[in-house]
Amino acid sequence: ASTSRLVRDSLPHCEQTPFETQSCLYTSTCDHDYVLSRVPGHERVVLAGGGSGHAFKMGPALGEMAAAAALGWEPPLSLAPFSVERLLGASLPDES
Repeated sequence: ASTSRLVRDSLPHCEQTPFETQSCLYTSTCDHDYVLSRVPGHERVVLAGGGSGHAFKMGPALGEMAAAAALGWEPPLSLAPFSVERLLGASLPDES
Protein backbone atom coordinates (compact mmCIF):
# COMPACT_ATOMS: atom_id res chain seq x y z
CA ALA A 1 0.00 0.00 0.00
CA SER A 2 2.76 2.47 0.89
CA THR A 3 4.55 1.80 -2.41
CA SER A 4 1.35 2.41 -4.37
CA ARG A 5 0.89 5.73 -2.53
CA LEU A 6 4.48 6.73 -3.29
CA VAL A 7 4.01 5.94 -6.99
CA ARG A 8 0.63 7.74 -7.07
CA ASP A 9 2.08 10.86 -5.40
CA SER A 10 5.46 10.94 -7.15
CA LEU A 11 4.72 9.45 -10.57
CA PRO A 12 1.06 10.15 -11.34
CA HIS A 13 1.34 8.96 -14.96
CA CYS A 14 2.58 5.48 -13.97
CA GLU A 15 0.44 2.47 -13.18
CA GLN A 16 -0.02 2.43 -9.42
CA THR A 17 -0.82 -1.26 -9.02
CA PRO A 18 2.28 -3.46 -9.11
CA PHE A 19 2.18 -6.21 -11.72
CA GLU A 20 4.55 -8.36 -9.68
CA THR A 21 5.83 -8.39 -6.13
CA GLN A 22 8.63 -10.41 -4.62
CA SER A 23 9.96 -10.86 -1.12
CA CYS A 24 13.62 -10.42 -0.40
CA LEU A 25 15.33 -13.58 0.84
CA TYR A 26 17.33 -12.78 3.97
CA THR A 27 20.05 -15.33 4.53
CA SER A 28 21.75 -15.41 7.87
CA THR A 29 23.50 -17.91 10.10
CA CYS A 30 22.14 -18.79 13.53
CA ASP A 31 24.87 -16.66 15.15
CA HIS A 32 24.42 -13.83 12.60
CA ASP A 33 28.02 -13.90 11.40
CA TYR A 34 29.55 -14.74 8.02
CA VAL A 35 30.64 -18.16 6.84
CA LEU A 36 33.92 -18.11 4.97
CA SER A 37 35.81 -21.39 5.07
CA ARG A 38 36.65 -24.61 3.36
CA VAL A 39 33.95 -27.27 3.49
CA PRO A 40 34.96 -30.11 5.84
CA GLY A 41 35.67 -33.22 3.81
CA HIS A 42 35.78 -31.21 0.58
CA GLU A 43 38.95 -29.16 0.92
CA ARG A 44 38.74 -27.86 -2.66
CA VAL A 45 35.41 -26.13 -1.92
CA VAL A 46 35.26 -22.68 -0.31
CA LEU A 47 31.95 -21.66 1.24
CA ALA A 48 31.13 -17.95 1.53
CA GLY A 49 27.75 -16.73 2.70
CA GLY A 50 25.40 -16.02 5.56
CA GLY A 51 25.91 -12.28 5.47
CA SER A 52 22.69 -11.20 3.80
CA GLY A 53 22.39 -7.41 3.47
CA HIS A 54 25.18 -6.47 5.83
CA ALA A 55 27.73 -8.45 3.79
CA PHE A 56 27.27 -6.08 0.85
CA LYS A 57 29.39 -3.35 2.42
CA MET A 58 32.06 -5.93 3.27
CA GLY A 59 32.06 -7.43 -0.24
CA PRO A 60 35.57 -6.38 -1.29
CA ALA A 61 37.17 -7.70 1.91
CA LEU A 62 35.12 -10.92 1.88
CA GLY A 63 35.92 -11.41 -1.80
CA GLU A 64 39.64 -10.96 -1.20
CA MET A 65 39.55 -13.46 1.67
CA ALA A 66 37.49 -15.98 -0.33
CA ALA A 67 39.84 -15.65 -3.31
CA ALA A 68 42.89 -16.20 -1.10
CA ALA A 69 41.28 -19.30 0.41
CA ALA A 70 40.34 -20.66 -3.03
CA LEU A 71 43.86 -20.11 -4.36
CA GLY A 72 45.55 -21.57 -1.29
CA TRP A 73 47.12 -18.24 -0.35
CA GLU A 74 47.40 -16.82 3.15
CA PRO A 75 44.28 -14.65 3.65
CA PRO A 76 44.77 -11.05 4.84
CA LEU A 77 42.84 -11.92 8.04
CA SER A 78 42.28 -15.14 9.93
CA LEU A 79 39.33 -17.14 8.63
CA ALA A 80 38.97 -18.98 11.96
CA PRO A 81 36.05 -16.84 13.25
CA PHE A 82 34.13 -17.54 10.03
CA SER A 83 34.58 -21.31 9.94
CA VAL A 84 31.50 -23.31 9.00
CA GLU A 85 32.53 -25.85 11.64
CA ARG A 86 31.31 -23.48 14.37
CA LEU A 87 27.79 -24.04 13.06
CA LEU A 88 27.84 -27.78 12.59
CA GLY A 89 25.57 -29.22 15.23
CA ALA A 90 24.76 -25.74 16.54
CA SER A 91 21.31 -25.14 17.91
CA LEU A 92 19.30 -22.07 17.01
CA PRO A 93 19.36 -19.29 19.60
CA ASP A 94 16.19 -18.68 21.59
CA GLU A 95 14.59 -15.60 20.00
CA SER A 96 11.93 -15.10 22.67
